[in-house]
Order: sequence, then structure tokens, then C-alpha cells
Amino acid sequence: MIDQQTRTAHNGFRMRLCNSGSGQNECPGWLGWGSVASTVSGCLQQMWDEGPGDFYGPPPHGHYLNMSSTRFTRVACGYFTSGGATTAVQNFQ
Repeated sequence: MIDQQTRTAHNGFRMRLCNSGSGQNECPGWLGWGSVASTVSGCLQQMWDEGPGDFYGPPPHGHYLNMSSTRFTRVACGYFTSGGATTAVQNFQ
């Protein structure tokens, strides 16, 4: 919620509002994700499509690397929808 309200990706993660997790992917609602379904089928698919490569790139592959990493064994997913925009975060631990 805080990220969508401040329009700042990973803001809550940096502020340690959720004090667990070593990695985070985020689909910012202000970039046009309108529903949970479109976020999952669109944004998460785009992250997966980054494929393997260097975390920071060019081009960056960090989202894919978080999703495919064997060092992470758990993931927490959260969604916040307001004003027709959905922000989704995935915290990896």
C-alpha cells in the first residue's frame, strides 16, 4: 500500500515495513496494472521473460533471478488495489 501511495517502488521494503525477506519484485500499479489477474498474467510474466543473465544487466535480469533462485525457499505475495490500479509485491526469503 505504501509503495502505491508514494509511487515509489520498493519503498516499504527499504523501510523494512515487513522485516523478513532478502529480495523483492514489485509490479507498480501506477505503471498501468489494473487488476490482480492482469498483474499476474502480465507483470509477473514480463519478469520471468527477463531470463537468466546479470542481475543489473544490461539489460537487468534481477526479477527473473529472484523468481528462479534456489537460495530462496519461501515467497510472500501481496496486492493492493485502489483507484483502478493494482500494485503487487513478492518478498523472497
